[in-house]
Amino acid sequence: MAFNLADQYYVKALEVYDYDLEEVIINLNYALSYDPDHSGANELMGRIYMDQFRQFDKARIYLEEAIASDMNNIRACESLAQLFICIREFPAALKLIDFSITISGARRDQWLRLKSLVFEMKKEYSQTLAILEQAKEECVCSDYTSFLNDEIRRVKNKLRDSQIVKYTFN
Repeated sequence: MAFNLADQYYVKALEVYDYDLEEVIINLNYALSYDPDHSGANELMGRIYMDQFRQFDKARIYLEEAIASDMNNIRACESLAQLFICIREFPAALKLIDFSITISGARRDQWLRLKSLVFEMKKEYSQTLAILEQAKEECVCSDYTSFLNDEIRRVKNKLRDSQIVKYTFN
């Protein structure tokens, strides 16, 4: 497979993503001028609008375009799911997460952790814990297992605190 110009500019954008935002945007604009449907370039531009500029409407446009161009783009699905969670569109987030778990190569443990965030934000801590336990069962990485254990402890503390508050005020 030969790289076209859009791919080359996308790779240049990826190379400098962590330290030169201006160069990233220039390269992404070139990539998208050569191929407006370039899934990777749209995903990265969406992440920039979401993470750097906090312009969620623009981020959503780019991320949805990335997925429309390639429904199996796991990064685009993850970024859009994170956006949905951030803007509290929980039904859309859950629907996308449930779809994304089925994509070949998707790490179920990470998608389940993302799903647990939805329930945590809805203050459904028991459901959150159940999903985190399921994620831990799927996990094959000791570092990520440790991270999930920390998440479980943190959510258990929230559950305990919410029960104390209920008891105190009732």
